[in-house]
This record gives sequence, C-alpha cells and structure tokens, in this order.
Amino acid sequence: MNQLLISLFITGAVSVLVFIFLLLIAITLQFRKKHSWFHFSMQSFLNNFKKQLLHAEVRAQEAVFRMIAREIHDNIGLTLTTIKLFLHRLKPVRGSEEANCLNGSRRMLSKVIEQLRHICRSMNGDVLEDQGLVNALQQEIERINELDQLKIALHVEGEQVNFESTRELVVLRMIQESINNTIKHAKARIVDIHLRFTGNRLHLEVSDDGIGIGSPQESKTKGSGLINLYKRAEMLQGCCTVSNNALSGTTVAISIPINQ
Repeated sequence: MNQLLISLFITGAVSVLVFIFLLLIAITLQFRKKHSWFHFSMQSFLNNFKKQLLHAEVRAQEAVFRMIAREIHDNIGLTLTTIKLFLHRLKPVRGSEEANCLNGSRRMLSKVIEQLRHICRSMNGDVLEDQGLVNALQQEIERINELDQLKIALHVEGEQVNFESTRELVVLRMIQESINNTIKHAKARIVDIHLRFTGNRLHLEVSDDGIGIGSPQESKTKGSGLINLYKRAEMLQGCCTVSNNALSGTTVAISIPINQ
C-alpha cells in the first residue's frame, strides 16, 4: 500500500513538473512570438517612416524646382526677351564692326534664352507626364550635348514600361544627379546611359571615362550627390552601387522595381 502511494506521489510529482516545464516552454514561445512581432512591427514602422520622410523630401525639392523654374521663366526669361527686343531696335550701318557685334550679341542672347527654356523644362517634373521617362531623358541629353562639354549617349533595351509618375520623376532626378556629379568631379568626355527593362524591373547604368572615384566605402560618404543617389534608390526599394571601371571612369548602377 505504501509503495502504491509512493508510486502515485512520484507519478503526480513528475506530471506536475512536466506540466510546469511545458507551461514555461509555452510562455517562452509566446513571449518570443510577441517580441518577434513587436520587433517586426517596429521595423516596419521605421521603414515606412523613412520612406514617408524621403517622399516628403522629394516633394519639397520638386516644389522648390517648380518655383525656381517659374521665376526663371517669368522674370529672367522676360528680362532677356525685353533686352533682345531692344537690341533689334538698333540699326547700325550694315557691315560695320558695330553691326557684327550686335548680330553676335543677338545670337548669343537667343541661345541663352533657349537654354533657359530647356532648364525650366528640365526642372519642371510635369514634362514626364506629357512625354514619359525616355523622351524626357533624351531631351535632357540633347540640351547637355549642345553645350559641347560632354558627349552623352542613351541606350534603351527591352520593352519600355510605364512608371508611376512619382517613381519616374525620382529616376529622372537620379540620372540628372549622376550626370551632374560627372560634370563636377569626373573630368570626363563621354557618358553612356543604359536603361534596361526586364519584366517589372529597371536596370540603370551611367558610365563615364573620367578619373574614377576612391574605394566603395569612400564613395558612400563622398558628397551629398552620391548620398542622394543611395537614399532615392532605397526609397524606391532598389539598390545603388558606385564603382570604378576596369580601365578608367566610374559606373553608377541602379536597379529598382518599376511598379509595386
């Protein structure tokens, strides 16, 4: 009888210990699950906050660009056009030195006015809604090539896919930023821009024949231009790399999903 009671007591004690052990495991798993969910929720919140912050930054920049474009068009453009009209009222003797200088001034002024118009269109993102990314980019390239300081060629592969307008605008600004960095730092003569559409993804490369950059670590901290490229690629849930070419120059490679 005593042995039976002892056996029952031991069995009960073991059962209680097993129950407590299983209960602790369940509590631990539940805690980890909640902790994991909390961590995931916080990470999602931070990612969404960063994206919204970057979107707000882009919208603010575009508002400034549009304001500057209007000021150039309405004030500077009008002033230059008025000067041009005044020059046309002058009537120097045909073939004289004054006439040659005046005609040269008129031509230069006309060229400046046309360049300002191109700059206004480039700064105004509405041009994308009318012409699309490739056509707007081609116009930007033609404007820069006219300056005869840099030779830019555009190569498009694959079937072109329509972007959401905000994403197209960010891509255009990234290309403009890459070209601007090349003009300011690379001492390059030739730039090749490759747009490759593959399914729902755009692969973009901007390569030049300039002096190159430092190490990849240095490129991530070198100036606001490159930092803007990394941030905008991240905003589009893509990736951006900046590297030296095999012989000379730099390549900016960007890969982003087209639509989400």
